[in-house]
Amino acid sequence: MRQVKLKQIGYADILGGGQVNVKDGLCFVGHINPPEGTTILNVSDPRKPKLVSQIKVPLNTHSHKVRVHDHIMVVNNEAFPEFKVVPGFTGGVRIYDISRPDKPREICFLRTGGRGVHRFDFDGRYAYLSTEVDGYQGNILVTVDLADPARPKQVSRWWLPGQWTAGGEVPSWKGGVRHRVHHGLRRGDKIYVSCVYAGMAIVDVTDIGKPKTVVRHPLHGLFTHTVMPTRGPAGDKRDYVVTVDEGWWDERGWMTALDISDRAAPSMVGQFELPRGEGMGIWASHQPHEEIIDGLLFVAWFSHGLRILDVTRPANTVEVGRHMPVMRSEFGPLSNDVFVDTANHRIYLIDRVRGLEILEYSY
Repeated sequence: MRQVKLKQIGYADILGGGQVNVKDGLCFVGHINPPEGTTILNVSDPRKPKLVSQIKVPLNTHSHKVRVHDHIMVVNNEAFPEFKVVPGFTGGVRIYDISRPDKPREICFLRTGGRGVHRFDFDGRYAYLSTEVDGYQGNILVTVDLADPARPKQVSRWWLPGQWTAGGEVPSWKGGVRHRVHHGLRRGDKIYVSCVYAGMAIVDVTDIGKPKTVVRHPLHGLFTHTVMPTRGPAGDKRDYVVTVDEGWWDERGWMTALDISDRAAPSMVGQFELPRGEGMGIWASHQPHEEIIDGLLFVAWFSHGLRILDVTRPANTVEVGRHMPVMRSEFGPLSNDVFVDTANHRIYLIDRVRGLEILEYSY
Protein backbone atom coordinates (compact mmCIF):
# COMPACT_ATOMS: atom_id res chain seq x y z
CA MET A 1 0.00 0.00 0.00
CA ARG A 2 1.40 3.41 -0.96
CA GLN A 3 1.86 6.03 1.75
CA VAL A 4 1.89 9.80 1.36
CA LYS A 5 4.80 11.59 3.04
CA LEU A 6 4.19 15.07 4.40
CA LYS A 7 6.58 17.85 5.42
CA GLN A 8 5.64 21.29 6.69
CA ILE A 9 7.57 23.93 4.74
CA GLY A 10 5.74 27.16 5.57
CA TYR A 11 3.27 28.94 7.81
CA ALA A 12 1.29 32.20 7.64
CA ASP A 13 0.07 33.60 10.95
CA ILE A 14 -3.30 34.86 9.76
CA LEU A 15 -6.79 34.66 11.24
CA GLY A 16 -8.88 31.59 10.53
CA GLY A 17 -10.57 30.88 7.23
CA GLY A 18 -13.41 29.02 5.62
CA GLN A 19 -11.75 28.47 2.25
CA VAL A 20 -8.28 28.59 0.70
CA ASN A 21 -7.36 28.65 -3.00
CA VAL A 22 -3.99 28.98 -4.73
CA LYS A 23 -3.27 30.19 -8.25
CA ASP A 24 -0.04 31.34 -9.93
CA GLY A 25 1.86 31.83 -6.69
CA LEU A 26 -0.97 33.66 -4.95
CA CYS A 27 -2.98 32.26 -2.06
CA PHE A 28 -6.55 33.48 -1.46
CA VAL A 29 -8.15 33.00 1.97
CA GLY A 30 -11.79 33.72 2.83
CA HIS A 31 -12.01 34.45 6.56
CA ILE A 32 -14.59 33.26 9.08
CA ASN A 33 -14.93 36.28 11.34
CA PRO A 34 -15.55 39.89 10.27
CA PRO A 35 -14.15 42.45 9.76
CA GLU A 36 -11.60 40.18 8.06
CA GLY A 37 -12.94 39.38 4.59
CA THR A 38 -10.40 38.10 2.06
CA THR A 39 -6.61 37.93 2.33
CA ILE A 40 -4.27 37.56 -0.64
CA LEU A 41 -0.78 36.19 0.05
CA ASN A 42 2.25 35.75 -2.17
CA VAL A 43 3.36 32.13 -1.66
CA SER A 44 5.84 31.87 -4.54
CA ASP A 45 8.32 31.19 -1.74
CA PRO A 46 6.18 28.98 0.52
CA ARG A 47 8.71 29.32 3.34
CA LYS A 48 8.08 33.06 3.51
CA PRO A 49 4.45 33.92 2.69
CA LYS A 50 3.98 37.65 2.16
CA LEU A 51 0.84 39.72 2.55
CA VAL A 52 -0.31 41.25 -0.74
CA SER A 53 -3.68 42.76 0.18
CA GLN A 54 -6.74 42.40 2.38
CA ILE A 55 -10.43 43.17 1.96
CA LYS A 56 -12.57 44.04 4.98
CA VAL A 57 -16.30 43.42 5.48
CA PRO A 58 -19.00 44.83 7.83
CA LEU A 59 -19.43 43.17 11.22
CA ASN A 60 -22.83 41.76 10.20
CA THR A 61 -21.29 39.95 7.23
CA HIS A 62 -18.74 37.25 6.63
CA SER A 63 -16.95 36.52 3.39
CA HIS A 64 -15.52 33.08 4.10
CA LYS A 65 -15.48 31.65 0.55
CA VAL A 66 -13.35 32.73 -2.40
CA ARG A 67 -12.88 31.48 -5.98
CA VAL A 68 -10.48 32.73 -8.63
CA HIS A 69 -10.31 32.28 -12.40
CA ASP A 70 -7.93 34.28 -14.62
CA HIS A 71 -8.10 37.85 -13.29
CA ILE A 72 -11.57 37.50 -11.71
CA MET A 73 -12.11 36.82 -8.00
CA VAL A 74 -15.55 36.02 -6.57
CA VAL A 75 -16.30 36.13 -2.82
CA ASN A 76 -19.49 35.50 -0.89
CA ASN A 77 -21.39 37.78 1.46
CA GLU A 78 -23.39 35.86 4.08
CA ALA A 79 -25.06 36.94 7.30
CA PHE A 80 -22.89 36.74 10.40
CA PRO A 81 -23.64 34.94 12.62
CA GLU A 82 -24.77 32.60 9.84
CA PHE A 83 -28.51 32.48 10.57
CA LYS A 84 -28.92 35.99 12.00
CA VAL A 85 -29.96 38.59 9.43
CA VAL A 86 -29.87 42.08 10.94
CA PRO A 87 -31.08 45.41 9.49
CA GLY A 88 -28.63 46.76 6.95
CA PHE A 89 -27.28 43.37 5.86
CA THR A 90 -27.15 42.55 2.15
CA GLY A 91 -26.19 39.09 0.95
CA GLY A 92 -24.80 37.92 -2.37
CA VAL A 93 -21.45 37.76 -4.14
CA ARG A 94 -18.88 40.42 -4.88
CA ILE A 95 -16.88 40.23 -8.09
CA TYR A 96 -13.37 41.70 -8.24
CA ASP A 97 -10.78 42.42 -10.90
CA ILE A 98 -7.48 41.14 -9.47
CA SER A 99 -5.23 41.92 -12.40
CA ARG A 100 -3.52 44.04 -9.72
CA PRO A 101 -3.71 41.65 -6.72
CA ASP A 102 -2.27 44.35 -4.47
CA LYS A 103 -5.29 46.50 -5.34
CA PRO A 104 -8.41 44.34 -5.91
CA ARG A 105 -11.06 46.39 -7.70
CA GLU A 106 -14.74 45.60 -7.13
CA ILE A 107 -16.55 45.25 -10.44
CA CYS A 108 -20.01 44.30 -9.26
CA PHE A 109 -22.09 43.24 -6.27
CA LEU A 110 -24.77 40.69 -7.12
CA ARG A 111 -27.44 40.73 -4.43
CA THR A 112 -29.36 37.53 -3.74
CA GLY A 113 -31.77 37.14 -0.79
CA GLY A 114 -32.21 36.20 2.86
CA ARG A 115 -28.93 35.39 4.56
CA GLY A 116 -27.04 35.52 1.28
CA VAL A 117 -24.58 33.10 -0.32
CA HIS A 118 -23.00 30.30 1.66
CA ARG A 119 -20.70 28.39 -0.70
CA PHE A 120 -20.28 28.32 -4.48
CA ASP A 121 -18.35 26.99 -7.46
CA PHE A 122 -16.94 29.12 -10.29
CA ASP A 123 -15.57 27.81 -13.59
CA GLY A 124 -14.61 31.11 -15.19
CA ARG A 125 -17.92 31.54 -17.01
CA TYR A 126 -20.63 30.43 -14.60
CA ALA A 127 -20.92 30.75 -10.82
CA TYR A 128 -23.03 28.12 -9.05
CA LEU A 129 -24.34 29.76 -5.89
CA SER A 130 -25.83 28.19 -2.79
CA THR A 131 -28.04 31.02 -1.63
CA GLU A 132 -31.33 31.96 -0.08
CA VAL A 133 -33.85 33.43 -2.52
CA ASP A 134 -37.17 35.05 -1.66
CA GLY A 135 -40.00 32.51 -1.95
CA TYR A 136 -37.86 29.45 -1.14
CA GLN A 137 -37.21 27.71 2.16
CA GLY A 138 -33.47 27.41 2.68
CA ASN A 139 -30.63 27.69 0.20
CA ILE A 140 -31.17 26.64 -3.40
CA LEU A 141 -28.73 26.36 -6.33
CA VAL A 142 -28.63 29.46 -8.54
CA THR A 143 -26.48 29.52 -11.69
CA VAL A 144 -25.21 32.93 -12.78
CA ASP A 145 -23.51 33.80 -16.06
CA LEU A 146 -20.40 35.96 -15.50
CA ALA A 147 -19.34 36.26 -19.14
CA ASP A 148 -19.61 39.99 -18.46
CA PRO A 149 -18.54 40.25 -14.79
CA ALA A 150 -20.00 43.74 -14.54
CA ARG A 151 -23.45 42.47 -15.57
CA PRO A 152 -24.14 39.02 -14.08
CA LYS A 153 -27.18 37.21 -15.45
CA GLN A 154 -29.11 34.50 -13.65
CA VAL A 155 -29.65 31.57 -16.02
CA SER A 156 -31.29 28.87 -13.87
CA ARG A 157 -32.40 27.64 -10.46
CA TRP A 158 -32.49 24.16 -8.96
CA TRP A 159 -34.06 23.17 -5.66
CA LEU A 160 -35.30 20.20 -3.69
CA PRO A 161 -39.01 19.52 -4.17
CA GLY A 162 -40.76 21.24 -1.27
CA GLN A 163 -38.43 24.26 -1.06
CA TRP A 164 -40.42 26.53 -3.39
CA THR A 165 -43.05 27.53 -0.86
CA ALA A 166 -44.14 30.61 -2.84
CA GLY A 167 -45.00 28.26 -5.69
CA GLY A 168 -47.24 26.18 -3.47
CA GLU A 169 -44.77 23.44 -2.59
CA VAL A 170 -44.99 21.97 0.91
CA PRO A 171 -41.83 20.57 2.57
CA SER A 172 -42.11 16.87 3.36
CA TRP A 173 -39.53 17.17 6.17
CA LYS A 174 -39.45 18.73 9.60
CA GLY A 175 -36.79 21.11 10.83
CA GLY A 176 -37.11 24.09 8.51
CA VAL A 177 -33.93 24.55 6.48
CA ARG A 178 -32.30 21.22 7.40
CA HIS A 179 -33.06 20.17 3.81
CA ARG A 180 -31.30 22.70 1.57
CA VAL A 181 -28.44 23.05 -0.89
CA HIS A 182 -25.03 23.26 0.76
CA HIS A 183 -23.19 23.68 -2.52
CA GLY A 184 -22.81 22.23 -5.98
CA LEU A 185 -19.65 21.38 -7.91
CA ARG A 186 -19.80 21.33 -11.69
CA ARG A 187 -17.83 18.58 -13.39
CA GLY A 188 -18.49 18.28 -17.12
CA ASP A 189 -22.21 18.43 -17.80
CA LYS A 190 -23.16 17.47 -14.23
CA ILE A 191 -23.40 19.39 -10.98
CA TYR A 192 -22.79 17.31 -7.84
CA VAL A 193 -24.97 18.81 -5.11
CA SER A 194 -24.69 18.30 -1.37
CA CYS A 195 -28.06 18.79 0.32
CA VAL A 196 -27.22 18.88 4.06
CA TYR A 197 -29.60 16.46 5.86
CA ALA A 198 -31.30 15.55 2.56
CA GLY A 199 -28.23 13.70 1.23
CA MET A 200 -27.00 14.30 -2.29
CA ALA A 201 -28.14 14.89 -5.86
CA ILE A 202 -26.62 14.91 -9.32
CA VAL A 203 -28.04 17.49 -11.71
CA ASP A 204 -27.63 17.38 -15.48
CA VAL A 205 -26.84 20.80 -16.95
CA THR A 206 -26.34 19.84 -20.59
CA ASP A 207 -28.87 22.63 -21.06
CA ILE A 208 -27.59 25.16 -18.53
CA GLY A 209 -30.95 26.92 -18.48
CA LYS A 210 -32.88 23.74 -17.62
CA PRO A 211 -31.16 21.75 -14.86
CA LYS A 212 -32.51 18.20 -14.51
CA THR A 213 -32.13 15.87 -11.53
CA VAL A 214 -30.72 12.48 -12.56
CA VAL A 215 -29.71 10.96 -9.18
CA ARG A 216 -30.88 11.42 -5.59
CA HIS A 217 -29.81 9.56 -2.44
CA PRO A 218 -30.59 10.38 1.23
CA LEU A 219 -27.29 8.93 2.51
CA HIS A 220 -27.15 8.54 6.33
CA GLY A 221 -29.28 11.52 7.27
CA LEU A 222 -26.13 13.31 8.42
CA PHE A 223 -24.90 16.76 7.30
CA THR A 224 -23.70 16.09 3.75
CA HIS A 225 -21.15 18.80 3.01
CA THR A 226 -19.49 17.91 -0.32
CA VAL A 227 -20.13 15.51 -3.22
CA MET A 228 -17.55 14.63 -5.91
CA PRO A 229 -17.24 12.08 -8.72
CA THR A 230 -14.48 9.46 -8.64
CA ARG A 231 -13.41 6.30 -10.43
CA GLY A 232 -12.85 2.73 -9.34
CA PRO A 233 -9.81 0.54 -10.11
CA ALA A 234 -8.71 -0.25 -13.66
CA GLY A 235 -11.35 -2.32 -15.43
CA ASP A 236 -14.17 -1.23 -13.13
CA LYS A 237 -16.81 0.30 -15.41
CA ARG A 238 -19.08 1.52 -12.62
CA ASP A 239 -19.62 5.18 -11.75
CA TYR A 240 -18.91 6.36 -8.22
CA VAL A 241 -19.17 9.46 -6.09
CA VAL A 242 -17.66 10.21 -2.70
CA THR A 243 -19.36 12.39 -0.12
CA VAL A 244 -17.92 14.09 2.96
CA ASP A 245 -20.03 15.04 5.97
CA GLU A 246 -19.75 17.98 8.34
CA GLY A 247 -20.26 17.43 12.04
CA TRP A 248 -19.65 19.37 15.23
CA TRP A 249 -18.91 18.47 18.85
CA ASP A 250 -21.67 15.93 19.40
CA GLU A 251 -22.32 14.93 15.79
CA ARG A 252 -21.06 12.19 13.52
CA GLY A 253 -19.65 12.57 10.03
CA TRP A 254 -17.43 10.70 7.63
CA MET A 255 -16.56 9.97 4.01
CA THR A 256 -18.93 7.71 2.04
CA ALA A 257 -18.63 6.08 -1.40
CA LEU A 258 -21.69 5.47 -3.57
CA ASP A 259 -22.11 3.37 -6.69
CA ILE A 260 -24.30 5.49 -8.98
CA SER A 261 -24.15 3.26 -12.07
CA ASP A 262 -27.87 2.56 -11.74
CA ARG A 263 -29.25 6.11 -11.68
CA ALA A 264 -32.58 4.87 -10.35
CA ALA A 265 -31.05 2.92 -7.47
CA PRO A 266 -27.69 4.33 -6.27
CA SER A 267 -26.20 2.44 -3.35
CA MET A 268 -23.68 3.08 -0.59
CA VAL A 269 -20.72 0.75 -0.98
CA GLY A 270 -18.14 1.95 1.54
CA GLN A 271 -17.17 4.53 4.12
CA PHE A 272 -14.26 5.77 6.21
CA GLU A 273 -14.94 6.94 9.75
CA LEU A 274 -12.42 8.22 12.26
CA PRO A 275 -12.23 5.90 15.29
CA ARG A 276 -13.79 7.53 18.34
CA GLY A 277 -10.92 6.54 20.59
CA GLU A 278 -8.42 8.64 18.67
CA GLY A 279 -7.72 11.98 20.34
CA MET A 280 -10.15 14.63 21.48
CA GLY A 281 -12.43 17.28 19.99
CA ILE A 282 -14.55 16.95 16.85
CA TRP A 283 -14.45 13.48 15.29
CA ALA A 284 -16.48 14.43 12.25
CA SER A 285 -14.88 15.49 8.99
CA HIS A 286 -15.47 18.80 7.23
CA GLN A 287 -14.21 19.73 3.77
CA PRO A 288 -12.03 17.98 1.16
CA HIS A 289 -9.96 19.42 -1.63
CA GLU A 290 -12.57 19.35 -4.36
CA GLU A 291 -10.70 17.13 -6.82
CA ILE A 292 -9.56 13.53 -6.47
CA ILE A 293 -5.79 13.54 -7.11
CA ASP A 294 -4.10 10.29 -8.20
CA GLY A 295 -6.92 8.43 -6.47
CA LEU A 296 -6.40 10.40 -3.25
CA LEU A 297 -8.92 12.42 -1.25
CA PHE A 298 -7.39 15.18 0.92
CA VAL A 299 -9.75 16.06 3.80
CA ALA A 300 -9.63 18.82 6.42
CA TRP A 301 -10.90 16.84 9.42
CA PHE A 302 -11.52 19.53 12.05
CA SER A 303 -9.82 18.54 15.34
CA HIS A 304 -7.88 15.79 13.60
CA GLY A 305 -6.01 17.82 11.02
CA LEU A 306 -5.41 16.66 7.49
CA ARG A 307 -6.39 13.12 6.49
CA ILE A 308 -5.43 11.63 3.13
CA LEU A 309 -7.60 8.75 1.92
CA ASP A 310 -6.95 6.33 -0.94
CA VAL A 311 -10.28 5.97 -2.76
CA THR A 312 -9.07 3.97 -5.75
CA ARG A 313 -11.14 1.10 -4.37
CA PRO A 314 -14.27 2.99 -3.27
CA ALA A 315 -15.65 0.04 -1.32
CA ASN A 316 -12.44 -0.21 0.70
CA THR A 317 -11.13 3.28 1.44
CA VAL A 318 -7.94 3.42 3.53
CA GLU A 319 -5.95 6.23 5.13
CA VAL A 320 -2.49 6.72 3.61
CA GLY A 321 -1.31 9.95 5.23
CA ARG A 322 -2.07 12.46 7.96
CA HIS A 323 -0.85 15.71 9.44
CA MET A 324 -1.80 17.10 12.84
CA PRO A 325 -1.28 20.87 13.25
CA VAL A 326 -0.08 22.24 16.57
CA MET A 327 -2.54 23.94 18.91
CA ARG A 328 -2.74 27.65 18.11
CA SER A 329 -5.99 28.52 19.88
CA GLU A 330 -7.95 27.42 22.93
CA PHE A 331 -10.08 25.25 20.63
CA GLY A 332 -7.08 23.23 19.48
CA PRO A 333 -6.57 22.47 15.80
CA LEU A 334 -9.74 23.07 13.75
CA SER A 335 -8.64 22.28 10.20
CA ASN A 336 -11.37 23.84 8.09
CA ASP A 337 -10.34 23.68 4.43
CA VAL A 338 -7.55 22.32 2.26
CA PHE A 339 -6.21 23.11 -1.20
CA VAL A 340 -3.73 20.95 -3.11
CA ASP A 341 -1.36 22.56 -5.62
CA THR A 342 -0.49 19.55 -7.78
CA ALA A 343 2.02 21.46 -9.92
CA ASN A 344 4.28 21.99 -6.90
CA HIS A 345 3.13 19.09 -4.69
CA ARG A 346 2.05 21.52 -1.98
CA ILE A 347 -0.90 21.47 0.40
CA TYR A 348 -2.47 24.55 2.00
CA LEU A 349 -4.35 23.78 5.23
CA ILE A 350 -6.33 26.60 6.84
CA ASP A 351 -7.45 26.50 10.47
CA ARG A 352 -10.88 27.84 11.37
CA VAL A 353 -9.44 30.01 14.16
CA ARG A 354 -5.83 30.80 13.30
CA GLY A 355 -3.06 29.84 10.92
CA LEU A 356 -2.34 28.63 7.38
CA GLU A 357 0.04 25.70 7.12
CA ILE A 358 1.91 24.91 3.90
CA LEU A 359 2.96 21.30 3.44
CA GLU A 360 4.89 19.42 0.81
CA TYR A 361 3.73 15.92 -0.17
CA SER A 362 5.40 13.01 -1.92
CA TYR A 363 4.68 9.33 -2.53
